[in-house]
Amino acid sequence: MQVLPHKTQPFRSAKTLYQHLATVQHTLSTAPTLLTLEVDLPPLDPLWVVECARQSGVAHFYLENPHTDEFIVGMDIADRQTAAGYQRFQQLRVALDRHCAAYPAAQNRHYFCSFTFFDQPDPNPPGFAPAELILPRWQIMRRRHTQRAIANLLLSAHTHLDPLTDQLWHQYQRLSGVPRLSLSPLLPSLRHLWQRTDYQNFQESVVAALQAIQQQQVKKLVLAHALDVTAPLPLNLPQSLHHLRLCHPHCYTFSASNGQGHTFLGASPETLLHIDAQRLRTDALAGSAARGTTPFNDTKLAQVLLNSPKERHEHQIVVDFLRDRLTQLHIRPQHPSSPRILKLTNIQHLYTPITGTVPAHGHPLDILAHLHPTPAVAGIPPQRALSLIQQHEAVERSLYAAPIGWLDTQGNARFVVGIRSALLKGNQARLYAGAGIVSGSNPEREEAEIQLKLQALLNALA
Repeated sequence: MQVLPHKTQPFRSAKTLYQHLATVQHTLSTAPTLLTLEVDLPPLDPLWVVECARQSGVAHFYLENPHTDEFIVGMDIADRQTAAGYQRFQQLRVALDRHCAAYPAAQNRHYFCSFTFFDQPDPNPPGFAPAELILPRWQIMRRRHTQRAIANLLLSAHTHLDPLTDQLWHQYQRLSGVPRLSLSPLLPSLRHLWQRTDYQNFQESVVAALQAIQQQQVKKLVLAHALDVTAPLPLNLPQSLHHLRLCHPHCYTFSASNGQGHTFLGASPETLLHIDAQRLRTDALAGSAARGTTPFNDTKLAQVLLNSPKERHEHQIVVDFLRDRLTQLHIRPQHPSSPRILKLTNIQHLYTPITGTVPAHGHPLDILAHLHPTPAVAGIPPQRALSLIQQHEAVERSLYAAPIGWLDTQGNARFVVGIRSALLKGNQARLYAGAGIVSGSNPEREEAEIQLKLQALLNALA
């Protein structure tokens, strides 16, 4: 059934909205229609949409790059597809193709995607699907200083219009009203009152990984560490996200809620897939050092990082993997011959951007299937690394270190790796961080790197 776009007028009042939906419904036979309403909203902070979703108890998705002044945020669900198993990326593509065939593509329609690290459902809550494709009820996007708001509705001849109209009108009123967010800069907090639970002795895990490397089971293994914290009061989600974007302006700040009280959030420095008009970029990000306390010390630490055989080896593993996987997809990769230094607030990394052109038949989900998991978050060779991760990590990764982002109907996409992240519910948070173990890794230094990452995330959440 044809998509029916409409701009602004239906939202003059609840009555006109109902009349418009009734007029469309009257034309329907048995097949449903995807009704796309482009509406005017005042300029807003995307975290206001996150707060509206939280208060309404519905799912949300948020991705923002403060450095480029771009964001996309979605609230509530118009349609949802899920998949599991080793073909989950392909299954989502089939679902997306069917959806676009049933409802011809509207140019501004965006789908939000999240994946768990492993392809099977988590045995415990929070209940995020191994692969999920969501068409949001409400989508607000800012790009190139232009903001658009879209409402997506699946409407059939049997849809009850009264509750649908009431819900839409209430959501529109909330979104278009004066935001009542009170966001403060980072201030001293009550972190000393938080209870902390470590789930493993990380150094013991590093020693086990080094033994596997010595036995030539793997060349590299990435181990994640989880820290559970409990705060005296429920965590303020918009405030935590605001702190993250203040602390990490050159990262992608993100969050995704399943509408059941669980929210996964973080500030990722690692772009897994960026496609714009068939131009692709993916980031090799591996090899880390602390930031210096003075400009001189900071530069010295960067030079040590650049000249470290161990760190360069770890980084080159990721570069080679990404280059080979893109080549398999008939994408000719291009990248600098030597890594750069990417300086973040509390850490610096070896960084190599890899670019290419996506063939006409290329699809973002096919590319993601080839890229996940990279050696930056799993290891090499991948399958053996995955087996060792499940053996040596004490908690489920869930969405940690997996792709999270969006794609549209034109083949454009933004996906980051869900690192520097946490899982929130009420006053509880599980913080994740990881470190790449290769030959020559030192357990004490790897734990220090983990603690550095966890402390930066804890500071932002508080």
